Amino acid sequence: MKKKKNKKCCCNSAWIGLTSAVGEIAYVALVVLFFWLADEMTFGNMEFIGVGLFLLVFVFSAIVSGSILIVYPAVLVLRGEVKRGLTILAWTAVFLFGFIALGMIGGILMV
Repeated sequence: MKKKKNKKCCCNSAWIGLTSAVGEIAYVALVVLFFWLADEMTFGNMEFIGVGLFLLVFVFSAIVSGSILIVYPAVLVLRGEVKRGLTILAWTAVFLFGFIALGMIGGILMV
């Protein structure tokens, strides 16, 4: 029995890649906000807590970023939809690169 081809696959993959990239940008913005607010707080002479907190946030960020960017394409690959999973991952990378480029261009123009 042949599978039906989904003609919306490319557009759907691009949309999922865009939402993943936007979700990652939003998460990074929240982490930046957290560090900005944490910088305002003073820990006094307890530098150990600041370093430990940074490492915990770093590990937590790896888990969250992996969940946002990689879990759904990995599930598709495990289901046998390798092409679609890799397409979504590629679109996510393209959109992230585009956001980075826009941020760099915006930063250069603001200087």
